[in-house]
Amino acid sequence: MDQESFTSHSLTYDATLRNLELIGEAATRIPDEVRQQYPEIPWRLIVATRNRLIHAYLGIDDDTVWSIIQDNIPELLEQLLVIKTQKLGEQ
Repeated sequence: MDQESFTSHSLTYDATLRNLELIGEAATRIPDEVRQQYPEIPWRLIVATRNRLIHAYLGIDDDTVWSIIQDNIPELLEQLLVIKTQKLGEQ
């Protein structure tokens, strides 16, 4: 799916925004000690993105949303899988 299709398909677009909001909400619940262990993850930026989406400050920029899902989310998923593997190994 290209950016134009993504932004014009309201169900997909809205679902993506909601999932980005949920990611940000989950990030607010990460304990500080875990955040400090993994400073390479932009925790504050994730939460700030959630806040911008929830409150739609100055509208939502479609290019930014597209960039997040194309560039940032795949990298974040890889980082979170590493954390999950490490934490499961500690149990």
